[in-house]
Amino acid sequence: AGILLHRLNNSYHAREADLHVDSPQKYCHHRELPDFERHFLTDVYGEEFLQTLRRKHPNLIEELDSWKVSTSEYRHPYGPFRDTLREIEVAAFVENCGDISTRYGSLVNKVGWNLNSLQNYVSLKNQHAVKSDEADDESISIMLGVFACIFLILIFAFLLDGAASISTESESSRSLQNYHVFCLSGIFAPFGALGRWFLTRYNRGYLRGKYEWLPLGTLLTNLLGCIGSIIISSLLFSYNYDYESECILKALQTGCFGALSTVSTFANEISVLSKVFPSNMRGYVYAFGTISLTFTVSCIVYGLST
Repeated sequence: AGILLHRLNNSYHAREADLHVDSPQKYCHHRELPDFERHFLTDVYGEEFLQTLRRKHPNLIEELDSWKVSTSEYRHPYGPFRDTLREIEVAAFVENCGDISTRYGSLVNKVGWNLNSLQNYVSLKNQHAVKSDEADDESISIMLGVFACIFLILIFAFLLDGAASISTESESSRSLQNYHVFCLSGIFAPFGALGRWFLTRYNRGYLRGKYEWLPLGTLLTNLLGCIGSIIISSLLFSYNYDYESECILKALQTGCFGALSTVSTFANEISVLSKVFPSNMRGYVYAFGTISLTFTVSCIVYGLST
């Protein structure tokens, strides 16, 4: 069911996966690239959608198309200079580096890649908001309908289970607390996940200048997740709550704030930012900066709360 919902809501991701499975010897993509550029450069988008893009952003798409044409023969999984091509596109699309021509100019001129088009595209992209429209209204309605049904079923199951536990003060009922917390966590987790999805829009294009490379959205999600979790920990430590209240607080901590924070995205961003080491220390700055900030803020909040 989860795979089906994902394919319905992310049609281009589903097509990308199918292409990779059906033609592993021909299809090649760089996973570090943003979805739009990765799908455009690997022919995932259909012609109808591409025509819509060309009408909305003619200059932008023309520059990206020129870059795609000039590099097409080097996108084979075993093609020459594939790693260099990946490094250039990551530097342009992910890190917004301005010294690409200085670092790769001689090689680019040798193989005939249209680096000017790539740099023009990156410059124009900062002035345009390109939306891939990967989820249509029908698929979103289906996903929301299924989510609402699951949400109601979980609430009903928890209430029914709670009603069956006649004596919440008994030892046997106390042993069910983890199960109750687990059920409630499933109810609260979607709100944390939606909050993370909302904040990740600030990962690119929000900051300008020296810190435009910083994934601000992920930093905020982890910071807010830590703050919410540590506040609940201090409340549980400082006060005695009844059984139901304790279950709800622990479920909020595990479900909502656990889903709000993210380790996988954080680790992936560190990996991407560290690929340019030792030319810069962004990966290490981001890693140690996030850990230090969340630890310091958590200690302060815990001290004030207790």
